Amino acid sequence: MEDGLSKISEAERAAIDQKWMGTPLHALSREILWGLGYVVAGTVALLFLLVLWNRSLRGQVGRKTEELYTALDELRESELRLMELIEHSPLATGVCDEKLKILLLNRRFVETFGYTLEDLPNLEQWWHFCHPDPEDQQRSREAWAMFVARALAGDTETFSREIRIQCKNGAFRVVEVASAPIGNRFVTVFNDVTARKEAEEKQRRLEEQMRHAQKLESLGVLAGGIAHDFNNIMMAILGNADLALIEMPPTSPGRKYMVEIEKASLKAAGLCRQMLAYAGAQNFVMEPHDIGVVVHEMQHMLEVSMSKKIHFNLLFPENIPPVMIDVAQLQQVVMNLVINASEAVGERAGTITIATAVMDCDRDYLDMVRMDTPLPEGRYVTLAISDDGCGMNHQMIDRIFDPFFSTKFTGRGLGLAAVLGIVHSHNGAIKVYSEPEKGTTFKVLLPAVKDMAAVPKPPVSEPSSALHADITLLLVDDEPAIQTLGVRMLERLGFQVLVANDGVEAVEVFKVHHEKIACVLLDMTMPRMDGESAFLELRKIKLDVPIIIASGYSERDVVPRFINKGPVGYIEKPYQMATLASKLHEALGEFSSGNN
Repeated sequence: MEDGLSKISEAERAAIDQKWMGTPLHALSREILWGLGYVVAGTVALLFLLVLWNRSLRGQVGRKTEELYTALDELRESELRLMELIEHSPLATGVCDEKLKILLLNRRFVETFGYTLEDLPNLEQWWHFCHPDPEDQQRSREAWAMFVARALAGDTETFSREIRIQCKNGAFRVVEVASAPIGNRFVTVFNDVTARKEAEEKQRRLEEQMRHAQKLESLGVLAGGIAHDFNNIMMAILGNADLALIEMPPTSPGRKYMVEIEKASLKAAGLCRQMLAYAGAQNFVMEPHDIGVVVHEMQHMLEVSMSKKIHFNLLFPENIPPVMIDVAQLQQVVMNLVINASEAVGERAGTITIATAVMDCDRDYLDMVRMDTPLPEGRYVTLAISDDGCGMNHQMIDRIFDPFFSTKFTGRGLGLAAVLGIVHSHNGAIKVYSEPEKGTTFKVLLPAVKDMAAVPKPPVSEPSSALHADITLLLVDDEPAIQTLGVRMLERLGFQVLVANDGVEAVEVFKVHHEKIACVLLDMTMPRMDGESAFLELRKIKLDVPIIIASGYSERDVVPRFINKGPVGYIEKPYQMATLASKLHEALGEFSSGNN
């Protein structure tokens, strides 16, 4: 076997080893070394790369950390600036989270509403600041919830509305609220507009007062026009009734009917004067009157002016002394106080009591009433107007006589300030009794007339005939019925009469007959040329001719138009013969006296 092996060559041996034994050991060692070298080199390279990557990451982390710290510093600085702006804001401002929990209130908020963060455990959310009215609370809660939901959903719309806020001291303020989201926080600004709202309300009330004054002025013009036409009609009725009574014998069976016609005519004329008084278009004349009679004559006008649910209770005892009053002015006082009483009763059924009485007032009592100047102790007649309405508290009573003060505006009445002025002009005073829900009483005090004998009585001229047969008068009136009646009255008084249908015709007649015309009875409202224009033309022809203005308008509206234009008299339609005779005697003066 050895001989056989020895015969195998080296090449054959290597081939056999290669086949059955694999790579020689020395060759395998070289491959392993090369492989290990590659692994080591790769590992070193990987480690080197890891070191480089780590250093890069550390650099990036450092830079990011630095950026983060910078951003945090900027955020802190921004928050500080925001907090500083909020704290020094001229408007009340607060911050809340997405649950509307209050996180911050600035100094202005504390000054305006009185709340601080120490109060927040009981006032955690904005709507708790609202007016305690349940509807206000509910509307505010719903509005805030909707705003927050939209803001968290990405809506950037600003929340804005007007609400009422209750301050810590219990007072209420009207506030414009505006809120905007900043991240998950909400900055809210409260602009107190209470003063502006009060000013707007005051301005509105002043404008209402102005419109009310304009309405009253228009009412005065309308009432004056109605009074003129109405008085012309009543002039014809009353004047003819007066003439009929003069002509009829006392035993005539128709006399009593004429007396009733005359009474009804006088009442109708009085109603017209009440219309003028209510509109403020009546003259101011102080005369002694029984207040109960004056108010009783107003009863129908009061009843038709008030709600049908109002029951009037009139208490006018006998033997009440008279007082010196201007009837029209007193009617204004009564009308205004009754209107106020009716408004206090409201829509429900109620009672208004009007009562007169007499009382002796001492100093202690007079010191408790509203008066312009100190009133003397003594006897006073009282006019009390009471209602069972809502009443007033003491604070309201202290202000009701202030100009333009009102708890509600209704568009009627003079206002209690004007009522107080009228009462003061009559040397009187007012006392007010009232409690909430217990009604109100206004008691007007007027000094009683002590001596009726000392009260001057107006002169009364008895109609007489054939005393002025040589005196000619010019009667100017465009109403045929009034013209015919006037001629009959003047002829019944004994005058000769010329007539004219208007101002133009009056001037023409006067030019021809001015030497014998002793007086002119001139109507105010006429076509072609009115009374005022005719008056001036007549004065140009004869400066000293007495002219009596006859009108259905009040003396206060007519006479001032003729001041400093020569002697002038005034007679209000409708009038009776006695009044006409008295006015003619006054106008003719010495001329008429010398012919008596």
